[in-house]
Amino acid sequence: MKILFIYFDPSNEGNGTYSIGIGYLSSVLKKNGHFSYLIHLKQSIKKEDFQKQLQNYSFDIVGFSLLTFHPFIKSLTKWLKELYPPIPVILGGSYPTSFPEEAILISGVDAICIGEGEKTILEICRWLEQKKDINSVKNLWIKKNERIIKNAVDPFDGNLDNIPFPDREILSFDKLDDYKNGVLHILGSRGCPFDCSYCMNSHIQEI
Repeated sequence: MKILFIYFDPSNEGNGTYSIGIGYLSSVLKKNGHFSYLIHLKQSIKKEDFQKQLQNYSFDIVGFSLLTFHPFIKSLTKWLKELYPPIPVILGGSYPTSFPEEAILISGVDAICIGEGEKTILEICRWLEQKKDINSVKNLWIKKNERIIKNAVDPFDGNLDNIPFPDREILSFDKLDDYKNGVLHILGSRGCPFDCSYCMNSHIQEI
């Protein structure tokens, strides 16, 4: 299957960052015979420009990655659904994991992924390839006929050797402003062993 990731990334003063989370998902997909692409938005964009970018790709699923809520995400999901109403739109990242009740209500979002997404994205692809619904896929909350299906969350996979190295080819590093000067900002997603009460990581570990 063909998966298009959309990464709205206004952090780092618009210079752009490399998301290891998307890198992991992309590498898992490619290892299992799927295709992945990325639209990396470092700032807000006009509707016509965004929809024009979408038309450069052929895709079966759209995955939005969101670290924290930004109101502009509502515009992006709306504009996408205007062009591709049947395409499933799935929102993943720290925001839907921490605030699922809010994230699932965003217009244009069909499902959210809570927690790690590597197994989840493969399950989604497997069921959709068989033309079956994804209602029972773990880690997903799904909008279905004006109700929300809330599936169980899988525990973290403690063995990183089960996951291939993050895909570095999915991102055009030469388009990152700081990278041109020899600096790469990375948005990490795994590795912290601590449980600080003031950090979102403690909440995610509870989930």
